[in-house]
Amino acid sequence: MAVLFACAAMPFVPRMLPVRARPVYKSAMRALFPTLAQSLLVLRGYVALLFLAHAVVRLANGSVPQFGAFLESRGFPYGTWVVMLISAGEIAGALMLAFGWRVRCACAYLAFIVAMGIVLIHAGRGWFVGEHGAGGMEYSWLILAALLVTASADRRA
Repeated sequence: MAVLFACAAMPFVPRMLPVRARPVYKSAMRALFPTLAQSLLVLRGYVALLFLAHAVVRLANGSVPQFGAFLESRGFPYGTWVVMLISAGEIAGALMLAFGWRVRCACAYLAFIVAMGIVLIHAGRGWFVGEHGAGGMEYSWLILAALLVTASADRRA
């Protein structure tokens, strides 16, 4: 509760401080929080790591056949091959994000994968993922938002 109050009071703190203490406050805030460019770089790296881990764990744990069978039960032909293509695309997209190459294309492809995951898997399980649900779509929407911000931040495309 004290942290919530402290965060809510942050905008008013500079005015409450003596005039001589205000530059110290501003420099402390600059030291604690990265710049927008640094934050966007961290977000892009984290999203890349997230997709890379997702694909590599699927391949390493041998869950490709189960996921392929699930896709075949939903009407996709050659489910195992589709899963291998999805995994390869996640790895390629993650590496493209990590190296900053064709970021918008990578984000568009990864967003398509996430959107299809919402439609095929998560939407039927409700909104919440964890304690209030069982595999819902809340984090998938968060990943979509992160991909949107990452693609929007790429000015070279």
